[in-house]
Amino acid sequence: MMSFFNRSARQGLAMSFVLGAGVLSLAGCGGPEPVSTDTSSASEELHAAPSFLTRHLRKGDRSEEVRGLVSYLRKYGYFSNPELQHLPGWKPLVAQEPADPRLFDESLEKALRLFQQAHGLPVDGTLNAETRERMKQPRCGFPDLYPSREPGSVSAQYVQSGYAWSKRDLVFFIYNYTSDMGTAATSDAIRGAFARWAAVTDMRFTQTFTDTGTIDVRLGFHVGDHGDGYPFDGASGVLAHAFYPQNGRVHFDDAETWSDNGSGTDLASVALHELGHTLGLAHSNESYAVMYAYYSGIKRNLTMDDVDGIKSLYGVRSTLSWDSSAPISGKYCTQIHEAADPDTWTDNYLCSDSNLGIQWSSAGPIAGMRCTQITEGTEPASSTWNDNYLCVPTSSPYLFQWSSAGPILGKSCVMWHEFADSHTWDDNFLCY
Repeated sequence: MMSFFNRSARQGLAMSFVLGAGVLSLAGCGGPEPVSTDTSSASEELHAAPSFLTRHLRKGDRSEEVRGLVSYLRKYGYFSNPELQHLPGWKPLVAQEPADPRLFDESLEKALRLFQQAHGLPVDGTLNAETRERMKQPRCGFPDLYPSREPGSVSAQYVQSGYAWSKRDLVFFIYNYTSDMGTAATSDAIRGAFARWAAVTDMRFTQTFTDTGTIDVRLGFHVGDHGDGYPFDGASGVLAHAFYPQNGRVHFDDAETWSDNGSGTDLASVALHELGHTLGLAHSNESYAVMYAYYSGIKRNLTMDDVDGIKSLYGVRSTLSWDSSAPISGKYCTQIHEAADPDTWTDNYLCSDSNLGIQWSSAGPIAGMRCTQITEGTEPASSTWNDNYLCVPTSSPYLFQWSSAGPILGKSCVMWHEFADSHTWDDNFLCY
């Protein structure tokens, strides 16, 4: 399935995560919330790898496998595709597609080179082993290298969609839950995904438990045809789809086996990616990023690329914010450093809108102040992260809590990150 929308009838864009090579989808949006009560059984059939992924193909080859490769690349915007024409500003990345779709010619070689560049693969214009393996992986159905200022260009970073929320406080509502995880675990996974985005940019999310008043983002689980014109296709196919601002709908395929422990499809990881789209991010070309097109299992921590992308849309957090390269202009900043740690802990700053009297100590708590110990358990003893404290005056209204396992739900949190340090600093949060 590959569906796109009529721009005159619908607004915004939507992305889908899909599982199973070659079965990819981009859905349209608009219209009311789905009201379908379809509970019919979904197909359990797994999608086999397309036949063109079985061997090395290069220019001059002629076969049905080449036709399959052309079709695959067409789905993702490399060749002319009528289903993509409604995307604002979209143009095929390669103007001329093979005259004979069974012949591997110069046009296909060019398209394949662009694909390889976009996904960090060896660029040789052949269907090499690395490219075949990447195409077998699950991925989101949004076309590659879109939106782009110039068709054919390759960005090495996040990409903005051109859509963004006009306000900074959003209300979200989970209107049903997956029985795979139950209400509490489902809610925690989704709330955690919102909290991670809120910890790095100037957006605030509030959950409501009643379907009344202004609701900006609606999330729910469905099977099959669920009323938005883009039916799910059963287990191991489309995992979820989300919609760009200002639409705010996120749908998960309940035919999948959702989990929070690695035993099935990781809900927290899929929700984190889909919410990135809901906030206005398109795909990154960095394979390590949450917003990378290909789904590779558990990926719950935002990367530098994701953080840079969301900040480009909404700026740094208000009240408390973090920068791992320099003080933030116009804010009161405290340097966070550990001289014994060789992983560039010399240019990290915790910043606030007003002077909160924050002080940093890498030699134990400061007498006469209220101090919170900052630790990272994976750091070696030689880095001496056992005596570092963030301190505020005893009269401060801020009661900080430190977490090395993700944001603390129900609190405001700021992500502390030093992406040059491999010791899992991407899951550390200062909460209050």
